[in-house]
Amino acid sequence: MPRHACPSLATAPLAAVLAAVLAVVSGCAKGGSGGSDVGAAELGTGSADASATVASFGASSSESSSSTTAPCEPTTWFLDLDADGHGDPATMSDACPMPEGAVDLGDDCDDAEPERHPEHAEICDALDNDCDALVDEASADNPECGMCKLAVSGLDATVGYAFCPTVMNRNDARNTCIGKGGDLVTLADEAELQALIAAAPPLPEWPGYAIGLDDTLVEGDFRWIDGSASMLRFPWDAGQPDSSGGDEDCVETYFPVPKWNDVGCAVLRPFVCELPA
Repeated sequence: MPRHACPSLATAPLAAVLAAVLAVVSGCAKGGSGGSDVGAAELGTGSADASATVASFGASSSESSSSTTAPCEPTTWFLDLDADGHGDPATMSDACPMPEGAVDLGDDCDDAEPERHPEHAEICDALDNDCDALVDEASADNPECGMCKLAVSGLDATVGYAFCPTVMNRNDARNTCIGKGGDLVTLADEAELQALIAAAPPLPEWPGYAIGLDDTLVEGDFRWIDGSASMLRFPWDAGQPDSSGGDEDCVETYFPVPKWNDVGCAVLRPFVCELPA
């Protein structure tokens, strides 16, 4: 190569290409005395290769940027009008950034009432505060409602009891329990009886509380009102049942010691409801 010849641009790195271009402008491209001519074809090829290299670098930078930045994965959002952290499940929308006023939980049962959502404690207000489809059930914040003492079975956390001191006849007592979402209490075995006794608040020994047992179909054949079988040996009080008052088809129990007595269904008694909890 002549002493002042320019290096080949076709195979040079980008930095060398740029330096060579500057050299061409300042001297190599002058031709004539004091230097060697660079052919037009060689210069043109070198310039084209430089442009291609820059373009390639830009493309690779773009690809690198794309590869290091994770693509946006849409998230499901729900509108939360009452700002309680729980959205309306009917307002589901998929988006990358979180929309204004949205949350990622769609489990609210009333998005216009901030005091009703799955994390809210149940209280006695005729509303489903915790969105479990139950109203006024027993909870740590709801030990009493509608004059009835509420408790949860220690045997089964889905079973609750309402010990209601207001005296009613058997039919009205049962309708009251049904209105609360349950029925008069039934007991399948000794374990359930003990769970009921353990859950009962302090109660006077008299009168007894009506339960869901009767012999209205066949005299002397006591059955639970829901038709369920029972492995329980009924803890009758001494001499009971005796129908001493005539037609005594219903049953009451005393607390804290379970002593059962047959009683007329029209007799007014406090009662125990079994409810979902």
